[in-house]
Amino acid sequence: MTKEDLINLKKHISELSEEEKKRRDLYLRELALGELQGPPTGYASIDKPWLKYYDIADINTDIPKMKAYDYLLLNNINNLNKTAISFLGKKITYSKLFAEIDRVAKAFVKLGVKKDDIVSVAIANTPENIYMMYALNRIGAIYNVVDPRLTPEEFKREISNVKSKYVVSLDMCANNILMIKEECGIDKIVCLNALESTPLLKNISALKNKNNSGIKNVIKWNQFLKMGETIIENIDSPFINNEPIVVVHTGGTTGDPKGVLLTNENFVSMAQMHKYGGLDYSINDKFLNILPPFVAFCLSNGINMPLTLGLDVILVPLFDVPTFPKLLDKYKPNHVLSGPILWEYTMKSDIKDLSYLKTPVSGGDSLNEATEIKINDYFKEKGCKFKVAQGYGMSEVSSTATFSIEKSNQIGSVGIPLIKNYVSIFDSDTCEEKKYGEEGEIWISSPTAMKEYINNSKATNELKFVDTDGKVWIRTGDIGKIDENGHLFIIGRMKRMIVRSGNKIFPSNVENLILENVPIDNCSIVSKHDEKERNVPIIHIIKSSDVNYCNEELVQMIENVIVNNLPDFNLPTQFIFRDSFPLTKLNKIDYKLLESEKNNEDKIIEIKEKSLIKKY
Repeated sequence: MTKEDLINLKKHISELSEEEKKRRDLYLRELALGELQGPPTGYASIDKPWLKYYDIADINTDIPKMKAYDYLLLNNINNLNKTAISFLGKKITYSKLFAEIDRVAKAFVKLGVKKDDIVSVAIANTPENIYMMYALNRIGAIYNVVDPRLTPEEFKREISNVKSKYVVSLDMCANNILMIKEECGIDKIVCLNALESTPLLKNISALKNKNNSGIKNVIKWNQFLKMGETIIENIDSPFINNEPIVVVHTGGTTGDPKGVLLTNENFVSMAQMHKYGGLDYSINDKFLNILPPFVAFCLSNGINMPLTLGLDVILVPLFDVPTFPKLLDKYKPNHVLSGPILWEYTMKSDIKDLSYLKTPVSGGDSLNEATEIKINDYFKEKGCKFKVAQGYGMSEVSSTATFSIEKSNQIGSVGIPLIKNYVSIFDSDTCEEKKYGEEGEIWISSPTAMKEYINNSKATNELKFVDTDGKVWIRTGDIGKIDENGHLFIIGRMKRMIVRSGNKIFPSNVENLILENVPIDNCSIVSKHDEKERNVPIIHIIKSSDVNYCNEELVQMIENVIVNNLPDFNLPTQFIFRDSFPLTKLNKIDYKLLESEKNNEDKIIEIKEKSLIKKY
């Protein structure tokens, strides 16, 4: 197929009606299953080979055009007596959830919040967070979620960027917000005590904050709720196409921070694609949410999606890695969104049974094949019938873009595109689509793609690409490939790529190779500046407690594996043995901190220097 043929074909597909596109998808599904004869083009965006893993009825299902709150209500109108939220021993039914959303929505109206206003919220993972998100959605306002642990200067950046006049915060951070109140033009601050949701919290010393009665110039949460008791008129705003509902902040660790503006369509599409996406979700299944509320993954996939599907969402307000196995053992959830670090920690725990797990998800960070196989073996040993399910996405597409459903869970892959998504590989320079098996930049076209970066049209235009047939793609900045069955494989991240004397090194490639062949627990490769070669790779290593090789032997094994399988420029110049990796607030490996040796001295056990090997 020539380039001109490809352009014409894509243009023809873009001109099909919605009904014609459905018929085409069913045809492609039969083609991928081998039920029809005909050669695929070799381009994922045209062939959509992943459709063979989805049912015909689900492919035919349309995504409704409605507000996120209305979709939540529509799906749970018959679940009102079932549990929606479990929070530290307290059960909140769907009936109670909708009643609380109504109270909070009326209070916001009385406070003066109007349609299109942006309200900044800085609280923990508590029920009030959920009430506010949907309450603001009902009245047509926008929910700007920020991390309550920010400094005054960081609060100023994330609140002033969206021009927010209203703020709801935990009392523990109210003074930090008061410090920038005048500078940011904030009109009103509502202060929420962390003990508000349940009396049981009073037993948790970590959440005992100073009494908010001592903080001046703020409205207490209970006073705020009483304000709305006199509202009797209809407070619901109508659905409007592409109307924003949420701002999440991203990019602070890898570039200039940006506010991602997500819409009703984004949230409804994500929930709908999980509902009809080949996943085993049942009413009243338990869903463990350990995610912080200020990330898209939590709001879209940890709150809206499971609640829309009628699940019992278990909220955990305070979380650290060592508590994860205990939470599993205590709540026995059917579904949990986690990361590689947490599953690795679980394997070291004394947990006896995991038979209750139906979708044990690993996302947010790369999971090498050796560890994936080890986790799957561990699950089987503990009675879990399912494999670890990897996913891939980014805040700019409301979190998840691909997912490993059980019948397409392939080792090393991060899954297939969700049912209404397109995912393909492109040349980042020429913007031409690549064929199956060819490496390039991962692009995503999805109904969950963000509206824009708020007040940042330059960054928005750099992220989005409109192809010749009018399809809008999100450029991820990640390198990957897709096989002929539609499975996506991550090769590496452009941001982590190390350029050594003009040679490109993808750390995840080298890490995976080492972990498959050398008996260590984990490793991570980062860049170090070098006067001769510009940048060189250094490797941080965590030894296995049940292997008795000395450090010199492990260094030699790593060198041999690299030399026998990769060009020599992949060889590290430093081998740093440590007892643990620094983690970000989201429990991912903090690569930037790893590159800063002065911050790692207390964790480093031994550093072995190697001379620069330049056979290449």
